[in-house]
Amino acid sequence: MSDSREAPSSLYRIELLREDNWLPWKRRITGILCDRNLLKFVDGTAKKPEVSDPMKDGEEAKVTTWEEGDSRARTQLELTLSDAQMVHIAGAKSAEEMWKQLTLVKEAQGRLGILSYQRSLYCTVADESTDIVVHMTMLRQLQEQLHLMGSLVSDDEFIILLITSLPES
Repeated sequence: MSDSREAPSSLYRIELLREDNWLPWKRRITGILCDRNLLKFVDGTAKKPEVSDPMKDGEEAKVTTWEEGDSRARTQLELTLSDAQMVHIAGAKSAEEMWKQLTLVKEAQGRLGILSYQRSLYCTVADESTDIVVHMTMLRQLQEQLHLMGSLVSDDEFIILLITSLPES
């Protein structure tokens, strides 16, 4: 008999988080966490229940339920990090803390971060030997990163950037 609180039995195979794949990893792990009803522990919407002293009826069960969910979310994150990325979650005591630490390291913040990504987007140029599909994917990733940071690059502007970044041929 299955417990309704258990995560779905679906197995997911995603690439481990490395130094260079934050955006696709973030999108995939967010989907997995959402499907397994664990995203609320990572994004902080499921807060650990406050308890009174002495505990009232039901408080212990609420805390236990939260701790179990948070533990499953922490495990899910840990199992999708490469060995080199584990250092970024050191000392985190909850899934929310783990996520905040990863985000702090992986997402450039503030105006300087935005300017850095904009510079990369506007200055990336393909030469005759460049794999165009790889080039377009890289530009799209830069656009997506800027969107995540609140700096929108319209599709029309992106098309112009893409066309001007291609070689003459």
